[in-house]
Amino acid sequence: MDATSHAFKSNAREALANPTLQTALGMAKTGFPAKRLTAIERLPEFEALREEGKRIKNHTLAHLDFYLEEFERNVVERGGQVHWCRTPHEARALMASAVADPDPVLYYEHIALYRDPRIKQLLIDSPPAPTPIGRAALRRAGDDLAIISYGAFVHVGMRVADKLAADGIEASVLDLRSLAPLDRAALLAAARRCHKVLVIHEDSRTGGIGESLAAIIQEEAFETLDAPVRIVGALDTPVPYSPALEEFYLPSEAQIERAARLLIDY
Repeated sequence: MDATSHAFKSNAREALANPTLQTALGMAKTGFPAKRLTAIERLPEFEALREEGKRIKNHTLAHLDFYLEEFERNVVERGGQVHWCRTPHEARALMASAVADPDPVLYYEHIALYRDPRIKQLLIDSPPAPTPIGRAALRRAGDDLAIISYGAFVHVGMRVADKLAADGIEASVLDLRSLAPLDRAALLAAARRCHKVLVIHEDSRTGGIGESLAAIIQEEAFETLDAPVRIVGALDTPVPYSPALEEFYLPSEAQIERAARLLIDY
């Protein structure tokens, strides 16, 4: 019996908590396609999976619960699937779809939502219908402004839209849910319907997914726009450890509302 399997049989909890074994297990999962197996890995370090598994189709599922979106661009660039959930019910339904999908999936939960009492839901015992992969969801309808986001910032977009509605401004909120594959049809439909687009996310503005979304809209729906696509993201700095500095680093609800009103007045 090898050391890894012995560790699992003797004390699985210690084995999973051991960084050396985590690395070995992560590398081992890249070979699962040869046995037609699916692995669900919940590890914060997935360099082995990202670098080796990207070359193999039908191989594994990585469940990543990062607070910030440090690695999403690398995954998108390499053709992997990237999905974000925003509520407990959606997390359950999206996980079912991710496990059933034969291709590599990075499944993100936003850890800040664990502590947010505004999104708590009572989950029923029966499993929900799987969430279709690669399909966005329109969370709020409106014709004056399209707010585009995903994950935790969909909730911020909804709160900003409610504030705008108090002044007679009806904003739609599109939850992308999936960054790769991207629901380009829903993205372009929102832009063409509202004529003004605000993309919000907590990733850095420079090099973030928002710039790619803006490029798609301006290349394929430019003639329908009444204003340039506006992006609100985090500062182009390292992520600070201090909670006070982290709050300053991330885009605030007030900043997003101000950007939305500037677009409306454009």
